[in-house]
Amino acid sequence: MGKSFASHKRQVSEVRRKRTKKNEKRLKTESAVFKHNGDTDEDESESEKEGDTASQNGDDVVARETNAKLPADVFTHSTQIVKSTDRPGALSDYLRTVREKECQKRHKSKIVVFTNSSKAAKTLATTLDSRKMVTYSRGIGRRVESKDIGVCHEDLSPEEQHELCRKFRSGKYHTFVTTDVAGKPLLERSDIISTVINYDFPTDMSIYHDRVRYANTTTGTVLNFFTESKSNLLLAPQFSALLQGANQEVPEQLREVAKMFSASP
Repeated sequence: MGKSFASHKRQVSEVRRKRTKKNEKRLKTESAVFKHNGDTDEDESESEKEGDTASQNGDDVVARETNAKLPADVFTHSTQIVKSTDRPGALSDYLRTVREKECQKRHKSKIVVFTNSSKAAKTLATTLDSRKMVTYSRGIGRRVESKDIGVCHEDLSPEEQHELCRKFRSGKYHTFVTTDVAGKPLLERSDIISTVINYDFPTDMSIYHDRVRYANTTTGTVLNFFTESKSNLLLAPQFSALLQGANQEVPEQLREVAKMFSASP
């Protein structure tokens, strides 16, 4: 993955060289990146600009902003640095481990998995189904298996989205794959969600903050899959500072990438 990081760094450096001084004025809006502005439709070019803004303004400033939003005693943030193609296996292993541990428990963990598009949500749900991801319940002398995966996305009608979210809240599904827009009804009962998984890492840190709100504020866990994609790498300085500001573990590889992309060209 090191070669991919270096290659992306050269590409981004070239983009930065072509930017005019006018874009540097965006430094004044750095803190807005970490506010819940509800805008989840920004394209990748906007993400690039905001990534530059945060890195140029310094990780210490970002950390202070982050600490105010994500105190260490609210959520546990866990981050895996993986290749994009390795995410299905990593997610399957995680879910299988959780469900095996809960085999004898009456109440199962409710896990929400976020993707950045409807297509990705449908593909991931199909992949997990093919890997026989199930929840185990206690039976008479045996384990009873039940389907564990629900999926919700914008290709469904609003009525269908709300109904799927209702089924997840009621316990029909214990793992719920969704997009940001389709999953909004889940906020009505975020207290029941134990884990939020960023299968697709957000394209903007404000979206990260929005997703974190879905987790239980007492025992919530956030699991991130951070890949070598260009959009992920551009957010490395901000994300590293976010974890640092919330007193969370920052993977060494993420620290290194953050330094690469926060350095001036």
